[in-house]
Amino acid sequence: MTGDTVGMRSRAYATAAAMLILAAAGPVSAAEPGWQTKLTRQLAAEEGCTVAFYSQISVVRQNGREIIAARAHCEDRRAFDATRISPAEVFDLRECATSGDERTC
Repeated sequence: MTGDTVGMRSRAYATAAAMLILAAAGPVSAAEPGWQTKLTRQLAAEEGCTVAFYSQISVVRQNGREIIAARAHCEDRRAFDATRISPAEVFDLRECATSGDERTC
């Protein structure tokens, strides 16, 4: 194999890997789910939290219900575990305790 062939294969593999990563991440311009908007508003109103990002998101559909659990990270470094078992309910919020640089929920 020539150096040019190796370079072409490397670029092809890199392109394929990038396409797989983008496909797994979903559409870049997708709007946030409605539950995130509701949770963001609830955290702002009840806890004075401006949400920076969400992690540990779990959405499960069971017996016709949508059960949601997520961790919300505030801009001021607080974090909250949030759960909801029905869209008609508000989220149950539990602030994560912090000990130094460690956070437990």
